[in-house]
Amino acid sequence: MNRRYRSLMLILGIILFLNSLRFFNLTLSNEVVFWIAVLSAVIMDLSLLYIGELKVEFTETITVFIYLFFGVYVAIVFEFIYTLLGSVLSYFIIKRKFEFSRHLLNASMFSLITFLSGNFVNYIRMNIRVPYITTLIISALLFDFVFLVLNIIFITIDKTLEDKEFFSIKNFDLDIILINLIVSTLLSVILYVIYGAIGLSGLILVFGVLIITHYVFYLYNKLNFKAVLIKKLLNATEDIIKYGDLKEKSDHLLLNLKEIIPYEIASLYFFDSKNDETSFPISYYSSYPIDIGDLSIDLKSGVTFKVISKGSIYVSKNIKKDSNIKITGRLFTLIDAAVFVPIKIDNDIRGLIFVGGKSNLVDFLSQDTNDILNILSRQMSLALLNYDYMSAIKKEAETDALTGLNNRRVFDKEINNLVKLNNRFSLVIYDIDDFKKVNDTYGHLVGDAVLKHVANIVKRSVRKTDIVCRYGGEEIVILFKDLSKEDAYIISERIRKQIEFSQVFVFGRVVKITVSGGVASFPEDGKTSKEIIEKADEILYSECKNKGKNRVCMYPNMV
Repeated sequence: MNRRYRSLMLILGIILFLNSLRFFNLTLSNEVVFWIAVLSAVIMDLSLLYIGELKVEFTETITVFIYLFFGVYVAIVFEFIYTLLGSVLSYFIIKRKFEFSRHLLNASMFSLITFLSGNFVNYIRMNIRVPYITTLIISALLFDFVFLVLNIIFITIDKTLEDKEFFSIKNFDLDIILINLIVSTLLSVILYVIYGAIGLSGLILVFGVLIITHYVFYLYNKLNFKAVLIKKLLNATEDIIKYGDLKEKSDHLLLNLKEIIPYEIASLYFFDSKNDETSFPISYYSSYPIDIGDLSIDLKSGVTFKVISKGSIYVSKNIKKDSNIKITGRLFTLIDAAVFVPIKIDNDIRGLIFVGGKSNLVDFLSQDTNDILNILSRQMSLALLNYDYMSAIKKEAETDALTGLNNRRVFDKEINNLVKLNNRFSLVIYDIDDFKKVNDTYGHLVGDAVLKHVANIVKRSVRKTDIVCRYGGEEIVILFKDLSKEDAYIISERIRKQIEFSQVFVFGRVVKITVSGGVASFPEDGKTSKEIIEKADEILYSECKNKGKNRVCMYPNMV
């Protein structure tokens, strides 16, 4: 439906433009005025502040002036040419993203709006009898008013069709629109009167004043924009300080980040870049269906991580053409632009804030927002540093001596606490396949080495907020906080494959190690910790151990 709507706008706009060219028959002096107006509008367009969907601008002042002086058809030609030319120059001068089809659609839409506004005012002028100057003011006011109203209506329709939900008028700053209307009306009338009274020199002077006024208004709104961001940043910082658990801090950061940055997908990672091979997000949010596997990062050979490891914020305004990063899978189809904000502790990259979005994300990032992102990065660095400190204190009392994993007491405390708070979680119980045979063949020292080997792979492959425990004997459990069963399965299966393709050397021979795993989730698979553990254990033996081993299955068997 949205595609048909945009196609209709495009066709109507181009037809109107081509038809209007038939009436574009100006004298030399009037052509000079026309092109000075185009140049002035383009200069003003280069200092637009993109806030929301309606841009803060006075360029319609010139459109109103062109309409008053030359009529509706010349105004249509002006709007079409200036919109396209402004977009091209924005791309070359300030590196604003250029999408020809989108800008052609904008030019067509504004041409249609100009046509409707001009003909509406023409009809009113034909049916009222008031003094000339009054007619001029009413015409300018009505044209500008209808122009703005139609702009809002067309944008609302376009966004509603695109997002499949009503795009409220609350998204527009009505105060700015009202100021825009009043100032544009007065300035357009002044332009008309001065050109009629003084001529071209007076017009150039007023155009210069208009450009300066527009730039001052732009600076004011840029400061206001920054003030709003800082206020929202303070709220985000407050939540980072307030919430004690690292997972909760991460969740609330992304929640607050949505109020600051117009993203479609965001994720937060913490990792040990020297030892970890793959990193999954601790927390992520997406406007579209996506699983945790699509958001994993290769920390060893990944192209993208090479950019992240440099330690600076990296903005990709077009991920499909950016050779410095490599985004694949479903994520590649869902976003157009991305920003990577490294989280550093003592110049060591320990995490990442990833944000992906559409063209509105590029517009946002063009407003010099790196300082905001750097502050957020530093706050999460402090949160991680505090987490590491607290973890180190607890580690001695809660660690299994052989594997370095958390012991059974930690697991029991964590799972019971999650059930008590009714917090969603998933878990996988791994059992090393044929572990007794390894012990019987090579001895218990080799068995211990195999356990350490498997434990190290698991530790390197999970998120910092996941709880990895030695459950007993050759069993290892991962407790995935606030993760769906499907996402837990994706991570568990990847770990199984890593173990399968790893190598353990014993007396010059390679010992093949595999594991089987059962995945279950709270609350869908049980209401108590005992029930969840039993369901994971049940699926582990019924669908994995008894049917060939070396596999991960979910309860009930869905894979």
